[in-house]
Amino acid sequence: MSNNHKSGQAMLEFVIALIGILLVVAGVLTVAELNKANTDTLVRATEQAITSAMGNPIATSFTPVRDWDKGPDGRALTKDDIKREGSFANVQSGITTFTAPNTDWSGTERLDGADARYKDVKDMNFGQNIAKIMGFSQGADEEGVETLPVSQSLIGLPEIVDVRNETYMPATGGLY
Repeated sequence: MSNNHKSGQAMLEFVIALIGILLVVAGVLTVAELNKANTDTLVRATEQAITSAMGNPIATSFTPVRDWDKGPDGRALTKDDIKREGSFANVQSGITTFTAPNTDWSGTERLDGADARYKDVKDMNFGQNIAKIMGFSQGADEEGVETLPVSQSLIGLPEIVDVRNETYMPATGGLY
């Protein structure tokens, strides 16, 4: 082989290696930015939920999650999963059937007629104070992360990636 062919091959290998290095650096920087945005949105969402829970919120509605379906990525327990809503009646019966088998509530009553210490379960079964008992406070935050132009063209990422977080805290009524 002539010397020209060897120098051309070396130049081609150098360009391919340079593109590979550029891809790795762009990937690392993009993942770092997305991770930072994820942490920031989670902290802000948690702060909102805690602030709300520290007050005395009474939930106006409550829809429990029955299960999660795998999202478009086909993996369980990732952010793109789709929630399957349940019903409060299922939560209610799931809890109270173990407390009062065959709907026998006599085990939760005191002999002197005073309220039992854990009367909330009985109240939940009969639909009393549901908002107070299940008083979750929600916090949510979202941030758009601008991706690098090299990540857009070489990896195919969109110009802006939305990062969302949502969290719930139980109502504490001022206790922390």
